[in-house]
Amino acid sequence: MPSWSDFARHRSDCRSAELCRGLRHLWAPLLGPAGDRLPDVAPGRIDGTIRNGDLGAAWQVGPRGWTLLTDGTDDYIDCDQAGDFQWDEPFTVSVWVYIGSLSSTYRALVSKATVNSPWNGWSLILFGTRPDFSLTAYPPLASVTLVGKWLAAGAWYNIVATSDGSGQPAGLRLYANGQDWAYSASGGIGGGSMRNPAPCQLSARDGANWALACQLSAAAIWNRVLSEREAALLTQGPQLLLERTARHKRCLRLSTPGPYRLAASELFVAGAIAGQAYCPGAAAGQTSVAGAIAGVVHG
Repeated sequence: MPSWSDFARHRSDCRSAELCRGLRHLWAPLLGPAGDRLPDVAPGRIDGTIRNGDLGAAWQVGPRGWTLLTDGTDDYIDCDQAGDFQWDEPFTVSVWVYIGSLSSTYRALVSKATVNSPWNGWSLILFGTRPDFSLTAYPPLASVTLVGKWLAAGAWYNIVATSDGSGQPAGLRLYANGQDWAYSASGGIGGGSMRNPAPCQLSARDGANWALACQLSAAAIWNRVLSEREAALLTQGPQLLLERTARHKRCLRLSTPGPYRLAASELFVAGAIAGQAYCPGAAAGQTSVAGAIAGVVHG
């Protein structure tokens, strides 16, 4: 089993040096239990702290190695002031996560935003199983949001969100398992500040709010925009960011169960209407299906 001292510390050590350019934070439960800490193995070095979790139950071994299990009630990982970006600064956030349940509420994958007015900050969240990426600045209050397509529950995903610093809808990108996953975008920011006192968090937002029940394999933040090709590379797993190259004497090799892929039935997933049963799949010949949860319709 790999240890926290075995990972590739420098870009030149990493099997995928290209992906390590601009990497600021990398939290990888994949490397195994570390008590109530989740070490940041990237240059930012802001360790996460597991809040409210049962440590005996939180660290789990599954088909993709070690993961952190959060219960969706009040568990989350507090990463202090990591990801403290301004709206006009480019950045990328990525998570490797198992989404096991449906919900008709907002749940946070990764966020650094307040949960109360003026809500400034950035968030990668789930509404049901639909990933949304948003930036909010204040004053004046303004936001830009990219709404994703529906995902199926009970599956592993690599979700990547990028912002190019323009504050405009065209400057946001969203990928799910290497595929462009944007459905619609709206809003725009031209001033104000996105910075806020809320911590960067995994599996919740601004404390135990919007808590998400999930298994987390890794999360990462870059201070640049990852390209579509780089987002596709991340479907090979966080191992690309951690493994040492073979030319090093101590060569770390992590087991790779296989790339994160979308099954054919997940390509377009319809949501539930007004809280009714979840309806996976699209009708024959359809290319996109908009859904609604609790009566909220997009499309």
